[in-house]
Amino acid sequence: MKVSIYLKVTIFSLILVLFTGLALYWVSKQNTEESLESQIGLNLKNQSDYIINSIDHFIFERQSDIRHIAQDQIFLDSATNRHREKITNRLLKIKSENPLYESFSFFTPQRIRIADTKNLKIGKRHSYTKYWTQLMYKEAAFDVSLSESLGEVVMHFAQTIRNPTGKKIGIVVSRILIKRLYEVFSNIIPRSNQDLKIDLIDTNGMLLYSSSRPQDVLKKKHPKLLILNKYLWSGSGPKLKQHSFEADGDIFFYRRQPGYLTYTGSEWVLVTSISKTVAYTPAQKLRNRLFQNSIPVIIIAIIIALLFAHYFSRPIVLLAKLAQEYGKGNFLAKINFKSNDERQFLHRSLTWMATQLRSKIEEQEGLNINLAQKVKEIEDQNKEIQYQRGQITASISYAERLQKALLPNNSMIKEILPHCFVFFKPRDIVSGDFYWVSKVTPTQSPLTSGKIENHKIVIAAIDCTGHGVPGAFMSVIAYNLLYQIVDVEKNTDPVIILHNLNRRMKILLHQNETSHIANDDMVTDGMDLSLCIIDLANQVLEFAGANRPLFLVRNQQVVEFKGNKWSIGGGIDYFNNRTQRTHDNEQLQTTTINLKAEDTIYLFSDGITDQFGEATQSKYTAKKLKAAINQIQELPLNAQRNILARNISQWQGNEPQTDDMLLMGFKFTEKDFQKGREEANNHQAKYHLLN
Repeated sequence: MKVSIYLKVTIFSLILVLFTGLALYWVSKQNTEESLESQIGLNLKNQSDYIINSIDHFIFERQSDIRHIAQDQIFLDSATNRHREKITNRLLKIKSENPLYESFSFFTPQRIRIADTKNLKIGKRHSYTKYWTQLMYKEAAFDVSLSESLGEVVMHFAQTIRNPTGKKIGIVVSRILIKRLYEVFSNIIPRSNQDLKIDLIDTNGMLLYSSSRPQDVLKKKHPKLLILNKYLWSGSGPKLKQHSFEADGDIFFYRRQPGYLTYTGSEWVLVTSISKTVAYTPAQKLRNRLFQNSIPVIIIAIIIALLFAHYFSRPIVLLAKLAQEYGKGNFLAKINFKSNDERQFLHRSLTWMATQLRSKIEEQEGLNINLAQKVKEIEDQNKEIQYQRGQITASISYAERLQKALLPNNSMIKEILPHCFVFFKPRDIVSGDFYWVSKVTPTQSPLTSGKIENHKIVIAAIDCTGHGVPGAFMSVIAYNLLYQIVDVEKNTDPVIILHNLNRRMKILLHQNETSHIANDDMVTDGMDLSLCIIDLANQVLEFAGANRPLFLVRNQQVVEFKGNKWSIGGGIDYFNNRTQRTHDNEQLQTTTINLKAEDTIYLFSDGITDQFGEATQSKYTAKKLKAAINQIQELPLNAQRNILARNISQWQGNEPQTDDMLLMGFKFTEKDFQKGREEANNHQAKYHLLN
C-alpha cells in the first residue's frame, strides 16, 4: 500500500509540474499570438488604408473631370448643343487628351443619345439603369455596370448640364473600363507574399478585384461572403469602418470606403486575409525552442516529486481512507493519527468539514423538496401561459384572414380603377385602417322625374380609432355601415354618406345614451376618413373629409384639399356639446374638382405622416409626403408605390411603427373618361327604352 500511495503522490507531483509547464507554454503562446496579431493587423490596416484611399482619390478625380467637361461651352451654347458632329468632335478631342477613358456620350434630358465617341446607338433612348435613376434626384451619378453601348463592364460617370437659367439641357457620360481601376493599386500589392489575399467587393459581395482569384472578378461573389456578412451588413448595431477578426482558419481585415473630399464613396469594401497557420509560423518556432529548453527543468522537478512522495506517503494514506469514508456518507468515521505538524491540522480540518457537510446536506435536502414543488408549479404556469398565448395568436391570425376577405381584392380594384396603387401596412396582425372601392349603379324609378344619374365610383381611405384588435373591430363596423349606406341604399352624396355614418355609428355604439351607461363603460371611438365620389362621364370628383385631406397632383404641382375638422362617431362628451352644429348637413363642407386627364389623387391615413424617424425622432409630416410625391410624378403608379414605401421605411429605420399605414393613389386617363361617357349614354338609352 505504501508503494501505491508513493506512486500516487509521485504522479500528482508530475502532473503539477506538467500543468505548470503547459500553463507557461500556453501563456507564451497567447502573448506571442497577440503580439503577432497586433503586428499583422497594423500591417493590414496600413496597406488597406493606402489602397482604399487610392481608389477613392481615383474616383474623385474622374468625378472632377466629368464636372469640368460638363462646363464646356459647346454644351452650353444653344446654337450647337444639338449639333451632333460638333459635339462628337469635341468629345473625341477630350478623349484624345484623356486616354484613360474608353468613351464619352452626350444625352438629352429624355435619355436620347445625341453624340458618342464610338458612334454607337446614336438616336437611341437609354434604359433606366442605376446611374440614370440616381440622376432623378442628384446632379451627378456614378456606378459600375455593363455598358449598353460597349457591352463591357465599365465605371460610368454622369453629370447633368444646365444652362445659365438653371434648366436641364443634357447629360454627359464618361466610361472607364473596370480593369483600369486595378492599375491604381496593382503595384501596391506585395508579390512576394503569395499567402496574403486582397479582394475588393461591392455591397452585394461581387468581386471587383481579387489577387488570388482574378478569374472570378465580376463573375462570382466572395467565397467567404457568409462570414463577411456577419461583420459587414448584418446586425442592428453601428457598422464599423474597419475591423479585423478571425474565422474559418483565417485572419480577416476589412476597410470600408471613407470617401475623398466631395466623393462620399460607393460602399465598396476592401478585404484582406491570411491563413492563421502562415501568420503564426514564427510563434510556433519560438514555442518549439521554449519546449526544448524546458526539458532539464522537468527532470529536476521529477526528482523533487519522488522525494516529496516518499516523505508524505503514510499520512496521506490514512487521510485518503478517511476521505473515502466521508465520500461514502460515513461522516462518523475516525482514524488514529499522530502528528504535530500541518498534517495534524489537516486531519482536524477534514473532521470538522465532515461535521459541517453532514449538517448542510440535511438542510439542503429539505430545501430541495420545497424547490422541486415550486419548480413544478412554475412549469405548469408556463405551460398554461404558452397554451393561452397560442390560442390568442391563432385567433388573431384567423381574424386577419377575415379582415382581408372584407377588403376589395386586386382584380375588383383594377376593374374599377385601372390606374391605381394601394400601400397597406398594419402595425399589428390586424388593422384599424382599411380602404373602400365601389362602383354604384344608380336606381331610377320610372315614376321618378328629373335628371338621370350616372354611374358613380366611391373611394374611401378610413382610419378607425386605435390599431390591432380594437381597431379591427371598429373597421368591421365601419365596413358594414359603408356597405349598407353606399352599396345597398345607393347613396352617392358625400354629405349624406358622412352624416349617416356618424348617426348610425353612434346608435350602434350607444354613444348618445349617457343616462344609464357608466363613464368607464362609455365607448368614445370613431373614425376619420377621406371620401371621394367620382362621376367619370362629367369628369367631376366630389371630396368630403373627416379630419383627413386629399392631395391632387396636376402639372407637377401638389394641391392639398383639407377635410372637415371633425370625426365620425365619438359621443357627446367627445364633441363637447357641439354635436348638432358639427354634424348638421348644411355645415359639412364638400369640394368639387373638375378632373383632367392624368390628374393623380392621393388619400392616406395619419399613420403615414405621424411615423417617427429613427435618425431625427420627428414625424414624417404631410410636407415631406408632398415633396416625395412631387419627385416621382413621371413614374408609373406601381413604381411610385415602391419608392414611397421605401422612403417611409428608410425614414422609420429601427423606430417602432406608430400606427397602421394606408396610402392610396389613382388617376384617370382620357380613355377612362370616354368609357364613363359611353356607360352614361347606354344607361340613359336603357332608361328611355324602359319608359
